[in-house]
Amino acid sequence: LTNPQPTYAKSTPNDVPNRLGYEDPQTLAFDSIHHRLFINDATNNRVMVYNLNTNNTLPDRIPDNVLGQTSFITKTSATTQAGMNSPYGLAYDPTNNRLFVSQTGNHRVTVYDVASITDGENAVNVLGQALFTTGTTSVTQSGFSSPSGIVVDPVSHLLYVKQSAGNR
Repeated sequence: LTNPQPTYAKSTPNDVPNRLGYEDPQTLAFDSIHHRLFINDATNNRVMVYNLNTNNTLPDRIPDNVLGQTSFITKTSATTQAGMNSPYGLAYDPTNNRLFVSQTGNHRVTVYDVASITDGENAVNVLGQALFTTGTTSVTQSGFSSPSGIVVDPVSHLLYVKQSAGNR
């Protein structure tokens, strides 16, 4: 593709997820150290990863990797170590090279080691659930109810999570 143009995915039979379009982007995370941009695509249950130039500009409009799906043309929601269900919030931890993804549909935050990235890679940790295979809502000290916004404080090494359904 020499001059790719965006293709918009609308969840209809003739308009499937692809490498050039988004259906419901909500937020992004920027890695200025390793020159990457992460953008969520909530309805397609994925996070797109763009490798940037050394001056942190886009070399093209084509994502290099996808998290939450094994390919750019699938959109299955999943409660697995590699799968996602409505990823809304993203936060990048530059100190430990980790990406945090809040998933409103799975009531959890998954943690990815992004030192190197492969399509559909497994998360290394899950917060808000006891297992990668559970996604139940919980308004407890260790549970989440539809986590959405998320931010990492690189100084204090704390993760802050906003829960829209949990009102906290």
